[in-house]
Amino acid sequence: MASNTSIPSNIGVTQIPFVYNNLTGDTRIDQVCAYIGTHNKSCVYTGFSFFEITGVEGAGLGNFSAILGLAPDDPNNGPSFISALKDNNLISRKMLGLQLNRGNLVSIATYGGVTPSLMLKNSSGIAPVYYYQTTDTKRWKVWVADFINQNSSGAYISVGNKNSSYIARVDTFYQAVLLPNDIYPHFVTLINNYVNMTEGAGKGQLFCPSGPKDGFCYVNNSTCAQVYSKFSTFYVKMADKKAFKITKDSYLQDGVSTNGTNYCTVLIQRNNQPGMTNEYLLGLPFLYDYYLVINFDNNTIGFNGDMIDLTPVDPSPVDPNPPPPPAPPGPEPENPSESKSSFPWWIIIVILVVLFVIGAAVIFIRMRNKRL
Repeated sequence: MASNTSIPSNIGVTQIPFVYNNLTGDTRIDQVCAYIGTHNKSCVYTGFSFFEITGVEGAGLGNFSAILGLAPDDPNNGPSFISALKDNNLISRKMLGLQLNRGNLVSIATYGGVTPSLMLKNSSGIAPVYYYQTTDTKRWKVWVADFINQNSSGAYISVGNKNSSYIARVDTFYQAVLLPNDIYPHFVTLINNYVNMTEGAGKGQLFCPSGPKDGFCYVNNSTCAQVYSKFSTFYVKMADKKAFKITKDSYLQDGVSTNGTNYCTVLIQRNNQPGMTNEYLLGLPFLYDYYLVINFDNNTIGFNGDMIDLTPVDPSPVDPNPPPPPAPPGPEPENPSESKSSFPWWIIIVILVVLFVIGAAVIFIRMRNKRL
């Protein structure tokens, strides 16, 4: 539904990417209000730019009519909604906590902080939030070190055996995860081996069109449940060696063709966006598994959830407090069966042998003298 109070903006954007197609509309300026719960409305009386949607190329629209961005607080992005909430004393910090949920489950945004009950817990309380500095003032972008997969032996391997870093845009609106163009073909080879080369449902039915506007895969004549076991979890490894998962539940999506045929779409796809083809885009299939924390004051974006730490372990770490060196060797310990007061019988034996030899020599000499 179009806004009755908005006025045209001078930004002039008429299309933005949306899955395989584009949202069409226009950028406009209006008052923006946030609802606390379901009844209490707090409005910010400043003109905000937003994208008013008039349609979607080749697809249904759903139940929203406009998009209000939550880009970093930068003058080039226009008035900041979060900053206006803080300036009007509606929130205490320029922070947003966001839990995005699948399907019909309600997603929850917390302005000015986080909701601890929505965050992952561990034995010490709330699990850590791992923060990453944005590399861009206009969009939330972070460095990604690698895209990895766990093989059948449990080892974590690089998809395409690449370990070079790429920029990744974090986008709460986009409904897929996009891979850099030089990573995507290796991903296709991997899932082709999973699905087409193994017996069972989906064998020979994985199709990956590679035209300029394609770059996605689907399993024909199968539901996602039927081929679920053939796929595995993928991980996005950040520059600090923390790896965050993309689960099968998040990146596999069921569909039905116009002739009633079931198919399963893989929502890990090639990045076809102009000027961004060698970047990652971390959309909803990645974000569903994490509580997102955006700190507008220091331009960081954080993730709270299940992750693995791939920091190499030193097989022989240096102990900062080594034990003292061993004492120098002392005299041989005494035989405990021997008493210190025991008599040296071996000396007596030696003396007797000497006396015997001397006596024998004397007797021999006397007998020889008698003969003479």
